[in-house]
Amino acid sequence: MGNRATIVTKKKDLGVYVHWFGGREEVEPVVTYCGMRGYRPPEEDGYGWARLSQVFGNHMGGRLSIGVFAYDKLPLAMDNGDYVIEGWRIIEQGGKKYEPLPDDFDMRGKLHEIDEHMPVREQLGAYIDSTVIPIEQVEVGMTIWGWEGDRPKQFAVLGFGPDEADEELRGKPYVNRVKMPDEEYWQSGSNYLLDDFTRIEKPRSWMDVAIKELFGRPISELN
Repeated sequence: MGNRATIVTKKKDLGVYVHWFGGREEVEPVVTYCGMRGYRPPEEDGYGWARLSQVFGNHMGGRLSIGVFAYDKLPLAMDNGDYVIEGWRIIEQGGKKYEPLPDDFDMRGKLHEIDEHMPVREQLGAYIDSTVIPIEQVEVGMTIWGWEGDRPKQFAVLGFGPDEADEELRGKPYVNRVKMPDEEYWQSGSNYLLDDFTRIEKPRSWMDVAIKELFGRPISELN
């Protein structure tokens, strides 16, 4: 008995076996969480396998029911078969192209559940609720999510690289990540958003906006 599954890469050299929590509604969120956390994927090196096992183990609890094996030593996963992952995405299940969970699946709720089982200093918190947008949609005044060490942190978008900036930074949005003399944040290359996409804080509802305008405080601070 169980809800067995194995998580492998296309190399099929190593794999993680789970005796429980092997259904799509558990495996896909765990894999997604590892990607959000910024872990190296298992196809790169052994660190990815360790982190995948860490997240699964924290989420499942217990003393057994999870293991890392050479591929030819993996227990049979008769319930769900092999999940083949690449870049923290599932690309195959049971030898067939993987069909992601339906749009009405509460992915964010499941990610928060997984997050609660992680050590407090490792938790993503509100980062899970952030929205991914193309860098072209970034505007001054937005609050974006970035990283400070291995922790997600919010930063304010202050402007766009001026003509005095290095050529590759001109016109690129910059934030207040690294403090600069006289608040000239544009002078540090570490303050620029150079990826094609970024994460912004969860958009507020019309009710949140209306209440803040009426009372001067967000709804979360009203008794």
